[in-house]
Amino acid sequence: MLGPFDGRRKRSRCQRCAAGHLKCSGTNPCSNCTRKGMPCSYVAANKDNVPIIIVGASSRSKPGSSVALVVSRQRTAAAAAAPRASPAMDDERYFYYFDVFAQRNNFSGKNRLFTDDVKQMGELQTVPYFLNSVRALGAIQATKLSGSGNTYASYALYSQAVVGLRKSLDEQQETMSDSKRTALLWTTLFLGMFELMSDMTGMGWIQHMVHGTAKGLAASGPSICQTAAGARMFQQAKMFEVCRTIVFNDRSFLTRPEWMKASQALWSHESFANEWQPLDSLVDIMLLCPDLRHRANKFCQAEDDNPSPGVPEEARDIADTGLELRDALNAWHEKYLADDDDDDGSSPSSPTGQPPVDTAGDECALLTRLFWTAISVYLSGEFDYEMHHWERFGLAVPTLDQPTVERHVGTILALTEHALARSSLSPLLFLFPLRIAGARSARMGRIQRERVLRNMTAVAERFDAAYAIREGLVDAWKFWGIKDD
Repeated sequence: MLGPFDGRRKRSRCQRCAAGHLKCSGTNPCSNCTRKGMPCSYVAANKDNVPIIIVGASSRSKPGSSVALVVSRQRTAAAAAAPRASPAMDDERYFYYFDVFAQRNNFSGKNRLFTDDVKQMGELQTVPYFLNSVRALGAIQATKLSGSGNTYASYALYSQAVVGLRKSLDEQQETMSDSKRTALLWTTLFLGMFELMSDMTGMGWIQHMVHGTAKGLAASGPSICQTAAGARMFQQAKMFEVCRTIVFNDRSFLTRPEWMKASQALWSHESFANEWQPLDSLVDIMLLCPDLRHRANKFCQAEDDNPSPGVPEEARDIADTGLELRDALNAWHEKYLADDDDDDGSSPSSPTGQPPVDTAGDECALLTRLFWTAISVYLSGEFDYEMHHWERFGLAVPTLDQPTVERHVGTILALTEHALARSSLSPLLFLFPLRIAGARSARMGRIQRERVLRNMTAVAERFDAAYAIREGLVDAWKFWGIKDD
């Protein structure tokens, strides 16, 4: 089972809920489709094409017991007979390509790579499951870049990392040292990256992120930020978490007051004070937006089923919180980006399709503008798609007008294309902006939609999980009656 803390039974969503990134009741028909009066259907399970799952080899297994590895491709006799990976023979290759992966995937735009953090923590080099997660990531990167190599070795190393991780948890969960806890968190993060590169469903990454990294951080508590090693890990995980929550409209434990306080306090530490960028405070605001969307979706679904006669307090609170977030984004923009804009801050792309500002040599500035533009549209979308409710209540909500949305979408696409071609920023960072741009491109013409899909495909060439988001977007367009044949 994926994710060291994951004890849930795997569930599937119907196709419409999956396309809209909605929670699904799992019934047939599901509650969402029943309420909307729409047909409900599920993708048939394929026993030969499932996410990676580890079967057996728990802490109670006998030494030498076998581990069944099911991969997200059709199994063949050759795959079943693949030999166990021999890390000692290929470490130089694995670690070299792990460094290559880091150089091609900057998750913050800053000069410091996550490998810089890992290499400074000598205690990690003695943790076998952590080393196997590094080897697995290096092995799959080598395969993707060269088009050759031992694919089975990367899955075997992945398997060994997961088994070792779960065994360590079974044995030490109550008495785990800080260094071992840090190793656990880095391991779950690297295994999640492996899944993003290898699993087209995207579910393996969610399992590792939600039931591995996120739960591990939550269990450690904000005090993990008080050590340099823990704080470095937290910074990397935070970028993944904000992307995950926006893509899936989910809540995050990082919005709790104690975590927000710990995150902001990081920058007063002497080890990090010189690394602060405006992006860091923007991410704190961004984390609050999917939390609000979760509340708004739940409220609107309840209103669909049983409309309120007056104006509920929850509606007022949601609208007020949305306006506060819009004010926070505008204030942040005025402080950090307004001088770079030619107009009211909408950041239009140039006629040539190039980014609206000179971002050469400053990847953090590029990522900052991309995230601000995307989250501005996302916040508007929390209310746009259910506007009939807010109009019925007569409440002001933080929506953007259509021309501003269109300019923002143009900026998202221009910046993404620039970053994909000329930066070391990880393509994973572009998934939620592209998902937002794609949803808004539904009514902007075929050429625009094709542009979104080209960018999605470019991301998917390096991270297989992007295919799931791409196909979900196409399904959403079809659901809205748009067919680009």
